[in-house]
Amino acid sequence: MSDAALVVMDAQRAMLEGPDALPNAEIMIARLRTAIDLARRSDRLVVFVQNDGPPGSVDEPDSIGWELFFDPLPEDWVVRKTTPDVFDSNPALAAELAAAGITRLVVVGMQSEYCVQETSLGAVDAGFDVQVPSALHATFDDGRPAVDIATDVELLLTAAGVTIT
Repeated sequence: MSDAALVVMDAQRAMLEGPDALPNAEIMIARLRTAIDLARRSDRLVVFVQNDGPPGSVDEPDSIGWELFFDPLPEDWVVRKTTPDVFDSNPALAAELAAAGITRLVVVGMQSEYCVQETSLGAVDAGFDVQVPSALHATFDDGRPAVDIATDVELLLTAAGVTIT
């Protein structure tokens, strides 16, 4: 197995289909599918991170919006979280990844300024080499265009030691 893992943040039905989906979700679906397929062909661990939203939210556990969009394979990991940083929600995760020989994480998914950013920072703090591909994270317009938010996230992550590819 490779020493790198692909960490797919919040690729859940509510983010990628239906009325609450990201703008241009079909583009993100195609890009994520390609990244997942490449990781599997390269013998990389694929870690799907699933957000457990609060009651009544689009990603409330066991709701349709909460379901993972992509089907994990038996060798993939599925990790649930209740905070933007998966390492904060799962204190043993860094040690479990290290025990599996993982030293590098490629973080992709949604949303740029929340879970992608916070998990990437948590991974750096945990000692991992972290990469975030520019075309593989997305968010919503929120007072500013999503592209501007994503650019700011990339600048912040670069300053923290994350490699933007």
